[in-house]
Amino acid sequence: CVGCAAYCILDPIYKRLDPIRDGPAPAGPQCVGPQPAPAMTAKQPALARTTPGPSAADQVYEALHRAIISGQFKDGEPLRQEELARQLHTSRIPVREALNRLEQHGLVQIKRYHGYTVAGHSRDEVEELCRFRALLEGELILTAVPRLGAAALAEAKKRCQAFARES
Repeated sequence: CVGCAAYCILDPIYKRLDPIRDGPAPAGPQCVGPQPAPAMTAKQPALARTTPGPSAADQVYEALHRAIISGQFKDGEPLRQEELARQLHTSRIPVREALNRLEQHGLVQIKRYHGYTVAGHSRDEVEELCRFRALLEGELILTAVPRLGAAALAEAKKRCQAFARES
């Protein structure tokens, strides 16, 4: 859905910058994650995956994403492909694929002849992202609420009340 897509795009940056913001981070949509691969048909090659599951690059991406968001890697810290591959018990190819995805999401930067580093964000960038997210989330709520059923509205109300109690 559009809400999940927007949340999944902005959330990594938002979580990374959470210590800069005041107050708790808003809860995002409950993503169901990637759907399993379709069953093999006679036309598929014999070497196609027989069991659905995350690829090596997906697993590396998730591990690096968690490490960056949690602060295990600091802003500007170099990320060496060989070292990461060794730590994650994989080859450099999935590491490179994962780093490219992290770069697309704004969590790492690549510098020519220097490799990948953890991206840092200025206070102005954080404020701009938060303003953009507030605008986007408001529009998404206006679009989504009329389409929600009674059970989903009841669940949303329950979560809002729980959030209010925690604040």
